[in-house]
Amino acid sequence: MISRVIAMQRLVLLSLAILAKFSFGNPLSTDDALASFSLESEDLRVELVAAEPDIVDPVALCFDRKGRLYVVESRGYPHPVRGELPKAKLGRIARLEDADGDGRFEKRTEFARGLTFPNGIMPWKKGFFVTDAPDLLYLEDVDGDGVADKREVVLTGFFTNSSSEQLRVASPTLGPDGWIYLTSGLAGGKVISPKHPERPPVEARKNDWRFHPETLVVESLPSTGQVGQAFDREGRRFVCDNRKPLRWAVFGPGALEKNPNLSGVPPMMDLAEAGLATPLFPLAPDTTAASYIPKLMQKPHAGSFTSSCGLCFFTGDALPRHRGSFFICEPAQNLVHCRSIVETKDKFSSKASSEGREFLASPDQWFRPVFAANGPDGALYLCDMYRKYIDHPNYLPPEAAASLDFEAGKKRGRIWRVSSRREAKPAPWHKSKGVALAIDKALKGGGLSELAVLAGESGSNQWFRAALFSSFPGRARELVEQFPDSASPALLEQSAKILTKEQPAGKMPSVIHELWDKKKGWGFAQRVAFLLGLPENLRKPYQQEIQPKALAVSLDVKLPVSDRLSAIRLLVLSTRSKLLVLLRPSEPDEIREAAIRSLASTNDPVLGKKL
Repeated sequence: MISRVIAMQRLVLLSLAILAKFSFGNPLSTDDALASFSLESEDLRVELVAAEPDIVDPVALCFDRKGRLYVVESRGYPHPVRGELPKAKLGRIARLEDADGDGRFEKRTEFARGLTFPNGIMPWKKGFFVTDAPDLLYLEDVDGDGVADKREVVLTGFFTNSSSEQLRVASPTLGPDGWIYLTSGLAGGKVISPKHPERPPVEARKNDWRFHPETLVVESLPSTGQVGQAFDREGRRFVCDNRKPLRWAVFGPGALEKNPNLSGVPPMMDLAEAGLATPLFPLAPDTTAASYIPKLMQKPHAGSFTSSCGLCFFTGDALPRHRGSFFICEPAQNLVHCRSIVETKDKFSSKASSEGREFLASPDQWFRPVFAANGPDGALYLCDMYRKYIDHPNYLPPEAAASLDFEAGKKRGRIWRVSSRREAKPAPWHKSKGVALAIDKALKGGGLSELAVLAGESGSNQWFRAALFSSFPGRARELVEQFPDSASPALLEQSAKILTKEQPAGKMPSVIHELWDKKKGWGFAQRVAFLLGLPENLRKPYQQEIQPKALAVSLDVKLPVSDRLSAIRLLVLSTRSKLLVLLRPSEPDEIREAAIRSLASTNDPVLGKKL
C-alpha cells in the first residue's frame, strides 16, 4: 500500500514537472513538442513532416498522385467580425515536396493564394476541389510550374453569415456513389453553379451537401456536420461537430420523405454520447471556451468532447492495430482520440481504443490538431495549427476575449506523421452483422418478409424502424402481421401510430380487433405497447381488460424498468392513485418520475396534497 502511495506521489510530481515545462508561456520548438507527446502505446512513433516557416496555420491536407503534399492554410483565422468577410484574403494552399527523401517535406511552392477562409481540399482529375465559402473552387496547375493558374467557381452561395469562420462549408470528400460530399459547417446556403445559370438555387438551412462532379447537380442532405467527414468500407458516411465526435448520417436525400406518416426521425445516429459519458483524458491546462463562460462554469467541458473535428476513417497499414478505426481531433484539449465500431443486433456504437489515456495527447497548450488524414505510405497525418488559443473570440465573453492573445501562433504550424514501429498483421475490417446491416438492408429495399424477421432482432433501434417504415409506406398492417411475437415494444408502439394514419378511421376498430385476435403469441409488454400507439378512443375497449395486469406490472419491483414504465402509461385515471407507493426512495428514478407524472395528470386535489 505504501509503495503504491509513493508511486502515485512520484507520478503527480512528474506530471507537475511536465506541465511546468510544456504547458505555459512560450511555444515549444518542434523537438520539444515532439518530446511532449504522450502516446497510447510504446510501439507508436510521431515524426515531423513539415513546420513553420514552410507551413503556417494548416487546417487540411491531401496528397497528389506523385506523393506531393498540398496543405490548406487558414492564415486569417480568427476574424472577429460576425457574418462579414475580411477585405484581406490571407488564405493559401502550399505544395510541399520531400526533395531528399528523408521524410521531411521542406520544398514549398505557393500553389494558390488570395483565398478567404479555405478549409478543405480534395484531388480531382488534374487539380483540386477547395472549399472557400461562399464558393467551392476548382484549382489546377495547367503549365506545370506548381502554381494554380486555373481557378473556377464550381458552386457558390454557401452562407458566410454565421457567428464565425468555423461555421462554413467544408470537407470535400468523394463518396462511393461517385458524388462529392460537403459538410455544411452548421451553416446553410442558396447554392447555384455559375456554369448552369438555368438551374434554380438549392436552398438549405444547416444541411450538408453533395454534388456530382461531372454534371454539377447539387443536393442538400438530411445530416449536419461541421468540419470532417469519412466513409467506412461499407459506404456509410460519418460526420462530427463539436460535442458530437462520431455520427452516422443514416439517411440520404429523400429517404425519410418516402413515408409521409413517418415523423420526428433524427437523421443521424450518435456512436458516442456527448458529454462526460464519453470521457477524454487531456494533459494540458483547460482552455475550453466553457471555462470562460459563467453559465457553463458549473458544467465544465474539459474531459469531454468540445471541439471534435477533422474526422478520419483510417485505412492504412502503418498503424496495424488501428486499421478500420476512426480518428477524431480535439484541438481545444490538445489531443487526438481514436474509436472503433461496436455492433450488436440492436445497437451501433463505438469504444475508445484505450482506457484512461488518449491515442495522442500533449501537455503543450499550443498543440492544436485540427485535421487527420490517411497518407500514401499507410501512416496517419495530422494538421497542427499550433496556436496558444484555438477557440474563436466570438464564443467568449468580451472581457475574456480581450484578455487572451488570439494572435499568438499565427505564423506557426506543423504536420505530424504517426505510425507504429511494430510490424503486425492489420486489424480485420469490421463487417456488419447486426443492426447496421439490418438498416442497410431496409434502406436498400429488402423483402418485406426478410425485414419483418430482422425487426424481431433490431426493432428497438429507432433508425432501423425509420428505415423499415420509409421503405414500406402504406404497409404497416402487413408488417405487424409478419413481425415475430417477441417484437420490440417500441416497434409495436410506432407501428400502431403509423397504422392509425394509414387506415381509414372507420376501418380501424376492425383492423385492431383482427390483429388483437391474430397475434395471440404477443406477451403483455407487446400488447401494452401496441395499445399505447393507438389514440385513446381506439385503445379504450382493450385498456380496461388489462388494467389489473397493468397495475400489477407497475408495482412489481422484480420486473424490468421498461415494462413497468409502459404499464404505468397505460393505467386509467381511477387506478393511478395506487401509484403513490412508487414514490419510495428505493424505486429507480425513472419509475418515481413516471409515477409523479401519472398522478399529477389526474388533477385530483387529494392526490395533489399527498404528492
